[in-house]
Amino acid sequence: MTKHQDYDKILRSNVEGFIPTILQKLCGLHPEKLIDLPTAFPRTRERRPDYVKKAETGDPRGDYIIHLEFQTDNDARMHVRMLDYYALLFAVYGLPIVQVLVYLGTGKAMMQVLILHERLQFQYQLIALNEVDYELFIHSDRPEEIILAILSNHRGRDSVSIIRTVLNNIHRRVRRVRSLQKYLMQVEILAKLRNLQPQTIQQIESMPITYDITTDVRYIQGIEQGIEQGIEQGIEQGIEQGIEQGIEQGIETKTHEVVIKLLKMGLLPIKDIAEIAGVSIDYVIKIYNQLAEEAQEQQGKQ
Repeated sequence: MTKHQDYDKILRSNVEGFIPTILQKLCGLHPEKLIDLPTAFPRTRERRPDYVKKAETGDPRGDYIIHLEFQTDNDARMHVRMLDYYALLFAVYGLPIVQVLVYLGTGKAMMQVLILHERLQFQYQLIALNEVDYELFIHSDRPEEIILAILSNHRGRDSVSIIRTVLNNIHRRVRRVRSLQKYLMQVEILAKLRNLQPQTIQQIESMPITYDITTDVRYIQGIEQGIEQGIEQGIEQGIEQGIEQGIEQGIETKTHEVVIKLLKMGLLPIKDIAEIAGVSIDYVIKIYNQLAEEAQEQQGKQ
């Protein structure tokens, strides 16, 4: 079963691509510039917001902090969490905070958005993607935005037809096979939130592209299981082709390739990749640096 963290990783990896639409079309925000801010704060109870940026307006007196949070199910204490985030961000940056919770789940978003106490008034904005018309995203030039059409309101239209349009629109805008495969895998994972994964897989498999099984999310999941539970159990639970390749090439070579593939997918932080592959963080960083150097050399030749 796919964990909610998988959806969070996809949203975080694509966040820069679809955030302009979220901010402008859904939140009514139009900052001139967005500045990166650290989101890991030292506390007894660590809180890490999903997305935090400083919004510059051209006048420092009008600058503010944008905080977006993504939620796949209803949380009865979401208003408390958002207030906690607000207090934390305000204490660190001293600027007004615009907070938006983006609900990715099915059914109605039932979370409390308002706190009214005698000495405290607090409110955040809640946007349920399943109530937003899919047309807002499906014809975007950004594949990260097109993907959101899967989670949006299909307005009674046949979901398979929308899936097909999503995949075709991404295909037209992404020409590199490796990048295309990354987005297709993300569509497949997010489709599971709407119980559309089988239909999505069927549509992906019928697409006229060269599909590399070693970058498929199901293959990677099989590799993860194989590493965590042992090669023998991994053969039974993982994807047979991926495990057989690993056995033939040797455990060391397989681990090296798994690290490279996970890094190129861009879905996991370095720490998680190290844990999955059973190697040190330094080992992953070394490979990451090698890939970065190769990419720079490739750009220099172009």
